[in-house]
Amino acid sequence: MQRRSIASTAVAALGLAAVGVASGPGLVVGGAALLGLLSGRLWGGAPSPAALRTWRLANAAALVMALLLVFLVSDRLMVGAGLVGWLLVHRAWTGRTPSDDRITLLLSTLGLLLACILSLDPLLLGIFFGFALLAPLALVQCLLDEAAPPGAPPPRVGALWAVGPAVIVIAAGLFVVLPRVQGGIGAGLGPAALPGFQPQVALGDHAMSRFNPDEVLRVVLTDQDGAQVEPPVYMRGVALDVFDGDGWRREPQNPVKVAAWPELPGTERWWVGEVTQVNTAGGALFTPPEMHALVPQEGAFHLRMDMSRNARGPTSLAVLRYTTYSVPYAPGALPAESAAIEAREAGLGRLEKAGLRSGLWTELPVGLDPRVVELAERLRIAAGPEASERARVEAVLAHFADFQYTLDPQPEHAGQPLSTFLFDAKAGHCEYFATGLAVLLRAQGVPARVVNGLYGGELNPYGGFLVFRQQDAHSWVEAWVGGRWVLLDATPEGGRSQEPDALRQIGELLLGSYRSIMLDYDLAAQLDGLGALRDRLGDRRGLGAVALGGAFVFGLGWLGRVGLRRLAGAAPRRPTDELGRLHAQAESLVRSRGWPLAAELPAVAAAERLVAEAGPLAEPLLALAWLRYRARLGGEPAAALRAEAQDALRALRQLPRRGAPR
Repeated sequence: MQRRSIASTAVAALGLAAVGVASGPGLVVGGAALLGLLSGRLWGGAPSPAALRTWRLANAAALVMALLLVFLVSDRLMVGAGLVGWLLVHRAWTGRTPSDDRITLLLSTLGLLLACILSLDPLLLGIFFGFALLAPLALVQCLLDEAAPPGAPPPRVGALWAVGPAVIVIAAGLFVVLPRVQGGIGAGLGPAALPGFQPQVALGDHAMSRFNPDEVLRVVLTDQDGAQVEPPVYMRGVALDVFDGDGWRREPQNPVKVAAWPELPGTERWWVGEVTQVNTAGGALFTPPEMHALVPQEGAFHLRMDMSRNARGPTSLAVLRYTTYSVPYAPGALPAESAAIEAREAGLGRLEKAGLRSGLWTELPVGLDPRVVELAERLRIAAGPEASERARVEAVLAHFADFQYTLDPQPEHAGQPLSTFLFDAKAGHCEYFATGLAVLLRAQGVPARVVNGLYGGELNPYGGFLVFRQQDAHSWVEAWVGGRWVLLDATPEGGRSQEPDALRQIGELLLGSYRSIMLDYDLAAQLDGLGALRDRLGDRRGLGAVALGGAFVFGLGWLGRVGLRRLAGAAPRRPTDELGRLHAQAESLVRSRGWPLAAELPAVAAAERLVAEAGPLAEPLLALAWLRYRARLGGEPAAALRAEAQDALRALRQLPRRGAPR
């Protein structure tokens, strides 16, 4: 395999790797395309006319399929990845010329650009710089092979490797020029959404995330005095309303657009949370349970709420940033006396009041095992006929004291997973505990709903923020007790905590800095930077910095040009004698008019061949070649021949372009 083919294959592999990193399912597509690419490079060749017709039909079918899938599926990145992969494989099996390799480089570039638009994954940074190193090398190698005479040895690589680092420096400079697109057309088309935060959630969905360390959000959570709130912390995600026996779902409704609540009711204590959330929860916003105000960062999105107090943002942004204001809470206890809480509960929204009146949060599924209702009644009686609502709730909570936490619950019997948990296994994970608690409370007439969110939060001592991961996914209950929604959690504490990892904490700090740079350097930041540059140009130091930068760019371009010339061997070193320089200018003029010169022949023989093809107007080049020979071999002074050589160069400018009418 030629060096050109090896370089273009490596570039194509990097493009496919970028697409795979940008989309989880794209790894499968990228791997299959890479296998086809390598197979085509090893065993493909010039196909027969019949095979070419077959490939054309296959390409047309692939294009039509891609256009249909754009409208039928939501993951458009998979469609783009499949189409790019297909075209790269087609080119590997059917093309061997330099122009074919140039098309391969173009397709690979499209794949890389698509991945960089749709993802903020830091792995793309390494792939991008590897691409910037190899792609110029492969492109110039294609151009050199294309320009080389038939049968000539392949050009030497040599100093061409200097082109890659030069392009990397230029690419880094583009960081200053191009604004970032936060999410843009590709947000939400990458990794699959976080389980447990969709409109329909089956029992067991959270268990799928318990060993996934991917970061979901980071929160700088402080009290009113600026002190760090220590973990563990609950972050409310989605409240679910209806239980059908197998799982929970949100009551169908259209969330209402609300103001961002910048006004805060008077109270003595607040928690303030600065939240940066990777948008993998379908637009659901994570907030502390007693949240009373939420302000999107710089008005970046509109806020929507539903009757279960689910806060929702857009799904079109890759990262959501907002500030929350909440009242400190204690799980299982009524919230502390607060004017904010009293004002909120007294002013329940119209939809939430309607939900309480309609019994939405006390509904039980049809076909529920009657033993569940009997158990709820026994617990109510055990609390005492005069027991308060609060005491009855505590009796239901106490019922789970002897249950065990496990991520591998016992298989359900007769399609009743809740009954298996309550009466047979008495062991399960958080969703079973939350479901059992909510259903038993509903059976006693206490409004209750299951909340899926995050619990824990690992304090990063290097960045001063709490990190929540997918493995922190957790379920608990909100019950309407004493005219307020109260957080209740029946899951044993051992099923909620995670151990910190110092090395991972440092990595998360670096990852957060990378994301911050990629997202925060937007058009507004560029305009601010241009304003600062304008101010700096008013003094000498600013002008000196600009001059130094210009000199650096010029020097970089000169080094790249020298490297290419020395690599290709296509152009000799510039002659040091004056007649040699004039002769070199004449040859350059001839080539610019489209006339070929035989580089393998001596200067006089090459000029004679040109005269035979171009006619008398090319004779000044022959005269220049003889003048140079007379100076170098005949010993005549170059100064005496200079005027004649300059006249010949001026006369040569009458040479027409090749193919032009004479």
